[in-house]
Amino acid sequence: MKRILLVVVDLSRSVGDTKALFEAIKEQGRWWHYMKPMWLIYTDKTPNEVVEALKPHIQGRGRLMVTYLNRPYQGLLPKDAWEWIRKRVDAE
Repeated sequence: MKRILLVVVDLSRSVGDTKALFEAIKEQGRWWHYMKPMWLIYTDKTPNEVVEALKPHIQGRGRLMVTYLNRPYQGLLPKDAWEWIRKRVDAE
């Protein structure tokens, strides 16, 4: 079953090829990226599977967190972001 995963990446203390990391993120499923450290991925993969796929691209003291995005949620995002989220969360 496909769900939205919230992926947060902190590369402020990392060294390495961020382009390769971002390509690896995009390969995990349909994605949306509006805020620099945060990605939303619509996928049937588990958080553990995504972490394992991205781990080789996190170098130095970079940080990564992957979790499911569930209701309730709230924030200050543009309308198109909320439409993207609701369309997929409501499909669960």
